[in-house]
Amino acid sequence: MKSETNIADEEAVNIEAIKNHRHSPTGKADNIIRMFEKGMDGREIAKILRFKDMKELGSFMRNAGYKWNDDLENYTLKPQVVHLKTVPMETTEQASESGLNDVLKLLTNNKDKLNELLTEDDTVQMVPRYMLSGVLIAKTISIADSLNDLAKDYCQERNMTQRSMFEVAIIDFLKSMATETK
Repeated sequence: MKSETNIADEEAVNIEAIKNHRHSPTGKADNIIRMFEKGMDGREIAKILRFKDMKELGSFMRNAGYKWNDDLENYTLKPQVVHLKTVPMETTEQASESGLNDVLKLLTNNKDKLNELLTEDDTVQMVPRYMLSGVLIAKTISIADSLNDLAKDYCQERNMTQRSMFEVAIIDFLKSMATETK
């Protein structure tokens, strides 16, 4: 069992680690910050990254945890406020024990539902795979960017290529149309 002074020391170390941690933005927010660093105009950035306007770009960055810094003329990470409360160890152990009891009761009360979910037949959600013979031919189609994003996300979640997803979609569409016309 740790004493309260050791816990306080560990909390101080963790706070320092948090303060010294340099946040590295990724994805779209990272692109926006780098474009501003290159001296690009905000309207141009909004247009390139397909935001309606500067207001939508600013809203995106606020939601991503950034705020505009007039001095740097770029976005910076919003400061995070960390509130720590020292709790005596006995209270923590009692709370953990009562919390575990609550979780165990919940699991016991929902045992049948949990078993049903865990043993549910996954074949309903499986995407069919078709083996097609023939030479591959490139086709170019134009689709809305929102549909493109949905296709990318769907394929990434299910570990499949966009080509195989579109093949399944076309084959299933043709099958359904063939049964409707008969």
